Parts: sequence; C-alpha cells; structure tokens
Amino acid sequence: VRGLAEQLRGRPEPKVDVLVLNAGVFAPPQATSTDGFEMTFAVNVLAHHLLFCLILDLVRAAAKRREPPSRVIFVSSISQVSGSRGMPWEVLTKGGPGHDAHSAYNASKSCMAMLAYYMAGKLSPAEVTFNTLDPGTVNTKMLLAGWGPCGIDVSDADDETWLASDPGLATTSGKYFVGRQASRTPPCTMDPKQQQRLWELCEGLTSTPLSL
Repeated sequence: VRGLAEQLRGRPEPKVDVLVLNAGVFAPPQATSTDGFEMTFAVNVLAHHLLFCLILDLVRAAAKRREPPSRVIFVSSISQVSGSRGMPWEVLTKGGPGHDAHSAYNASKSCMAMLAYYMAGKLSPAEVTFNTLDPGTVNTKMLLAGWGPCGIDVSDADDETWLASDPGLATTSGKYFVGRQASRTPPCTMDPKQQQRLWELCEGLTSTPLSL
C-alpha cells in the first residue's frame, strides 16, 4: 500500500481526480495477515484507510486545479452487519468464535460505508465528495468462492463507473447507493460516534493519523 502511494507521488503531475477503494477478499477459513490482523479486515478496511490517508493530499490537490470536485468512493456491499447486533467490535480486528468468513466480510463492508460517511462530514463537497455503494451482485472470483454464480457478468458491472463520473452527482456526498438509487445502511453504521470509533481504530492500527 505504501509502495502504491509512493508511485502516485512519483508521477510528473501527482494528483488523483477519482479514487475508488475496492480491493477485497473473502477469506475462509479464518486467516491472519502478516501484521497480526484478521485478514478480511486487514485487506478490505485497513488497506483502504491507509492508502486514503497517504494520498488524500493528492486528491485535494486535484480539486484545487479544476472543477468539479474530486471524488472518493469507498465500495461497500448489500452484505452488511445485522441491524440488531451492530458492529462486532470484539472480534473485528483479530477474529474469534462465531466470526466466520461471511460475518467478517459483512463487517468489513459496513466499515467501508462508515469511513465514507465519516469523511463526508469532514470535508466540503465543494472540494471532495465521499460516497459508498453496493457495486451489484457480480460474478467475480470472490463471489463465486463465497456465494456461487448468482450475479451478473463482470463486463456488465458499471455502477462504480457511474458513481465516479456521472455529472449529476458532482457535489453529492455522504450517500450510499444500491442499483443507482440512494439507500440506507444499518443504523449502527449511521451513528457518528461509531464512525469516529472506527476511524480512530484504523488510525491507531495503521499508525497514520490524518490532519485535515
């Protein structure tokens, strides 16, 4: 992740107009990253948070040079934590009993929505917009491994492109979309205190505080 950030900084004109954060894994059986975190959380959440923090200045630099605002998309999913149970804070970073591959994936995608909401409250949409979406049920390698062939072909999946480029969304920020329609994630993800808790957790685990 840090290497990618350095590559972006090394370009002749280092700026990022659109940042789509969409790396993801579905990891059965439960696995641990080399730095000791539950693998799904490490890849699906921490890696995105770290990259975002390392290059936010490049995103903001692009916004200063042109209209409309720069865009950041934290890709989520319709697979979310249970509305009644809330975020599994006790097992989120290290795993544990009952936190299987599906639970870990759902929690990670709720985290992505929360990061988008958090940042939407920190920067003006006139500078940078932050949104999240379910990209659709797409027959990626990950979907096939975890759920089987129940989606559309990868070549037909363009909702992320729409959210990243549609002129009508130029100043839309802090929203979650499903099928190109505004929708809502579980109540716990909409709670500013929970969003703050997640942000501070990620900052601590990546040792990358963000100054706005």
